[in-house]
Amino acid sequence: MDLPPNPPPAPPPSIDIYNPPVNPETKPDDQPVPPVNSNNAPRGSPNQIASGFLNQFYNAVTGNSWWQVKSLFHQNFSYWNNCMTRNIGLDAAIRLLANSPRTNFQYNIYGAQYVKNHLKVDVAFYNWPGFNRISFYLVQNGNGQFAILGADMWCL
Repeated sequence: MDLPPNPPPAPPPSIDIYNPPVNPETKPDDQPVPPVNSNNAPRGSPNQIASGFLNQFYNAVTGNSWWQVKSLFHQNFSYWNNCMTRNIGLDAAIRLLANSPRTNFQYNIYGAQYVKNHLKVDVAFYNWPGFNRISFYLVQNGNGQFAILGADMWCL
């Protein structure tokens, strides 16, 4: 008795390089945080620093100035994970903030703590289309201002 031929092997699954699969086990604090020289580590009360930075952030973003927004980022900026899917890079992150539609947006800091020589600031945004929650990793720039070294954007 003849056996039927083996079916052809299944093609390998395609991977969308622009939207790679997300590991559901990954938690926000598991995200890689780039190493920073301890001389650049934040100094002072986490909540005071976070409040000062978010005030600067609000003024820059609502000012519609590309250069003001760019000043929010550290010169060694490493990553901006957009909704846990991909790193959109510095230029795209600046465009996202400088060009995004917003009307009277508000924010609430619901966590600020030191993590690996960074200040991790968890922020909830309101009245800002497409934004919900962002975790910023801040360090000081050469001018003493706190700046974004990395960010995880959580779209819930």
